[in-house]
Amino acid sequence: MLVKARKKRVLVSSCLLNEMCRYDGTKKMNIADDLKDYEIISFCPEKFMGVPRKKISLEMINENINVVCEDGMNLTKVLSTEIDDFMNACESFDKIILKSKSPSCGFKTTPILDEGEIKIANGLLVHKLLEVYDEAIFFDETNYKENIC
Repeated sequence: MLVKARKKRVLVSSCLLNEMCRYDGTKKMNIADDLKDYEIISFCPEKFMGVPRKKISLEMINENINVVCEDGMNLTKVLSTEIDDFMNACESFDKIILKSKSPSCGFKTTPILDEGEIKIANGLLVHKLLEVYDEAIFFDETNYKENIC
């Protein structure tokens, strides 16, 4: 009996699959055609906030990264819970493609306000993913093609 090999699994930021989840209610792009050989798992930890919505950003507060809405509301706990629930429910990934500069999904590209200075860091989802996965499988919309296709 022949056993069919499983497709490699790729986690992709939902906004890169043309899903309406961006804060401004627009669609970004669709990279799904480039990933035909993969089982695609789409995720956006910000989706629960609805669209359109106020913009969020990262701030360093008491040496901890916080997700802060432009109206001042701290969304770190609720966003962390959303991410934890997703990670607890999912299986492993072979590759991860995320939206650059996103407060949730940016991989080494996300602006963070730290004592009045803008620094570049990882988004909240990336911090949690890095606890489980090697950074070698992380890509974003600017470099995934040469590394995954």
